[in-house]
Amino acid sequence: ARYLIEAGVAPHHAGHLTAWKICVERMLRAGLVRAVFATTTLAAGLDVPARTVVLPTLRVRDEKGERMLTALEFHQMTGRAGRRGKDKVGFVLVLPRHPRDFEVARELAASEPEDLRSAFRVQYYQVLNLLAHHGFEAALTIVDKSFAVYQMARRSHRRARAVRQELRTEFKRRAELLQELGYLTEDWRPTVIGEWALLIRHERSLFIVEAIRQGLMDTLTPEEVAAWAAAFTTERSPRFPVARVNLEPLWWLAYELEELEERHKLPPSKFTDELEGEQWSDAHRRAAAAFRWAEGKWDWTVLVQRSGSEEGDLQRLMLQTAELLRQLEDLPLPVAQRARMARLMLLREPVVETFALPTPSDSDTTN
Repeated sequence: ARYLIEAGVAPHHAGHLTAWKICVERMLRAGLVRAVFATTTLAAGLDVPARTVVLPTLRVRDEKGERMLTALEFHQMTGRAGRRGKDKVGFVLVLPRHPRDFEVARELAASEPEDLRSAFRVQYYQVLNLLAHHGFEAALTIVDKSFAVYQMARRSHRRARAVRQELRTEFKRRAELLQELGYLTEDWRPTVIGEWALLIRHERSLFIVEAIRQGLMDTLTPEEVAAWAAAFTTERSPRFPVARVNLEPLWWLAYELEELEERHKLPPSKFTDELEGEQWSDAHRRAAAAFRWAEGKWDWTVLVQRSGSEEGDLQRLMLQTAELLRQLEDLPLPVAQRARMARLMLLREPVVETFALPTPSDSDTTN
């Protein structure tokens, strides 16, 4: 923190540790940092104003490649120009890389932000949760009131009816699959297994619960439990595998469950895709990193370097893994104790970190 104050500049992007990003944001707000070089992360949902915003490009990179900024992203970033109570006017500078950049910038400035798009999907844990608290028909009525249906109704009532029917059909099919596996009774109430499955609130809850139910995790060490939990997560995988973890039983389980989904005419979960390729698979690279960190033999710098990860990506992987392990602790099953041990192994600095932000008086820099 003292280095940043003395330099007066700081970087800010998703690859940084949370503690670093919070420190930069607080110092920018306090006027201790004069310039921040940032990606769109600084503008998204953060109230961190600055006198001047400089856009060296109107293009960004995502998982699909390079693309133009959306109107929403443009407004989020340029909207940070001008500090309330300090500046009468804020400045936005666009540095053109292409002849049409100024014209594009004017078009973006005049455009309304894009409508939000619903990402709602029917999940197994949602089906169990709704049926645990409501009857079958009442649960379908709640699904009818999803934002996805509301959004379509604003555009087309015919399309809204089609989306409503699609969601109802998927809900029924997932409920029937859960019933076949013994999670629901004939009158759609959770069984004993269904009751403890309700404790796992995760996109891949069915795979997690079935792995435990079938005894696949009974003989795992706490380090291996951490590895399997990381395999279930959806965070970005490290570039390189740093350990060998046996996920073959998990692959067979995923294969069987996805075949069952196909028989019930459900969209495949595609978890097997992340398990293909043995140690180079996405799931294995996540598992290997969590195993090494839980093992405690490597320090953070070594793990970052050898896994080829950004610090922020690796931190989010460990935090998401720890959250899943915390849910496993609630289960009335033997795996709960090892899940607790695994979680505590992961949650140490710098994955969780406390820091004190220096006050202006602590620095030679004056405001």
